[in-house]
Amino acid sequence: MKRFDAGRSVRGFSLIELMVALLLALILGGAVIAMMLAQTSVSRTQSGMRRMTENARFAMETIAADIRNAAHQSCMNYSSGIGEFAPNAVVRVDRVQSMQMRFDASAAPYSLGEPGNSSAYFVDPAEFVLGSECNGANCRPLPVKFRPVANQPLPTVGVAAERRAAGADVLSLRYLAGRGMPIASVQFTRQDSQPVQLQLAPGAQPRASLNAAVIADCGTAIAARVSQHGGGLLQFAGNFENDTAPMFDPRQTRVYDMETDLVSVSYYLKLRNHLPSNGQPQRLLSTLVRRENGNDVEIAPGIERLDFLFHVERGDGTTAVLSADQVGTDPSCRSAELPTAAAGSASCGWRSLKGVEVFLLVNSVDDAVPTNTGKDAANDTFRYAWLNDGTPNTADVFETSSSITTLPNGLPPGRLLRKGFRTFVALRGYNH
Repeated sequence: MKRFDAGRSVRGFSLIELMVALLLALILGGAVIAMMLAQTSVSRTQSGMRRMTENARFAMETIAADIRNAAHQSCMNYSSGIGEFAPNAVVRVDRVQSMQMRFDASAAPYSLGEPGNSSAYFVDPAEFVLGSECNGANCRPLPVKFRPVANQPLPTVGVAAERRAAGADVLSLRYLAGRGMPIASVQFTRQDSQPVQLQLAPGAQPRASLNAAVIADCGTAIAARVSQHGGGLLQFAGNFENDTAPMFDPRQTRVYDMETDLVSVSYYLKLRNHLPSNGQPQRLLSTLVRRENGNDVEIAPGIERLDFLFHVERGDGTTAVLSADQVGTDPSCRSAELPTAAAGSASCGWRSLKGVEVFLLVNSVDDAVPTNTGKDAANDTFRYAWLNDGTPNTADVFETSSSITTLPNGLPPGRLLRKGFRTFVALRGYNH
């Protein structure tokens, strides 16, 4: 048996060795923690970038789809028509065609034209596309100039939940959606005092409560009350222009239900309550909202700026890039043949639109910089292509949160990533 010798010393680690080991462990542990924090920060940044890109892409696609459809009236566009070819004269290949109303449609749900029209009238071009250039709470022209907005106003500007964000532009437009109902034949379009009748194609089924409809082919669009329908036959209240009524081509003509197919859309920014995913307190977040026929739908969160520029064709054939407040006052827009859109009138520029540029400033929704780094958020520095006052940052100036208490929308800058996006959309319904 092996005996234990109590007098024999048992050697262990000295105090210095333990301290050196502990120091090495702390260094290695600190390096691991720093690496993990760096990876977390990178992951947070990448997640924020992905979110910004996805929100911007969806917002741009949604806005662009509506802009392309603006003023769509079946197969006709807003300025299609018969060309005029006269010897030794200027060749003209366009004639403005505005929707003709055969009844007072100024009230909801149609909201077309000024109230009190007792006879047939043309619809002003600004009823189909109207932008508002907004600085702070002031907008020109006022969004309520678009009649559906006047009947159902947008939220007032403020710094509270469900208020409209200050400084963001508004774009309103309308069009006929869908393909409409095809027809088989047209009756009584050139007989005085005889109501217009359309025989729908087999399979076309209007709503039982159909009250008004738009009849459109590739050259004319007329809206009228429906007096009766059944068995595929639509009868309208009265004739359309006595002996000067247009002869609709059954091969091209479609019938649209004005209550369901006439779509009015407005885009604006609304402030919504948001609870960050990183455990921070609830805060306000600017969100892009699409209003269709009075119903608001949230499109994308984190949209801080919404701006539009309009490409307007002038009488000399050149194109001017104008803000919304300049479109209605541009003295050089194309001359008009429409009684409600004379050259130089408020709607002349809106009739001559060729395209719209859309600008978005998008943030990451949640803070991309952790709040527990020990760094004071008020000293955060950032640099963007545009300064907070809206002027170009040509000198590459760094701004700080302490010098910018609020953004143009009234909210604090926070510790968010931000990126600008832009696109150009041609208006198919306004092409000359």
